[in-house]
Amino acid sequence: MQQDKRPSNRTCVSLRLSGVPEGVQCQARPVEVDSNGATVETDQPVEFPGTSGDTFVKVPATGYVNANRRLRVEVTHHGADGTVPSVITGKARFQVWER
Repeated sequence: MQQDKRPSNRTCVSLRLSGVPEGVQCQARPVEVDSNGATVETDQPVEFPGTSGDTFVKVPATGYVNANRRLRVEVTHHGADGTVPSVITGKARFQVWER
């Protein structure tokens, strides 16, 4: 079987959320944090509505993460205060180059 050597166009973080009420507006975005966990840089959010059942979203993540920093994905919702959605699975797919 020949390996596919084309560049990937799927550099992203995929999330599966539960507990998001249908129609509730949500946002997810990449966040770069320092070694203490403090936010250093954020990217533009991806907006998406909650759906019946689990909600799925792909967050584009391109660029680079500086030395001694980490990449996180921040997820927020604009539903009722008592709503507590959770991330039940996540998958990151990246192309990596040395700088």
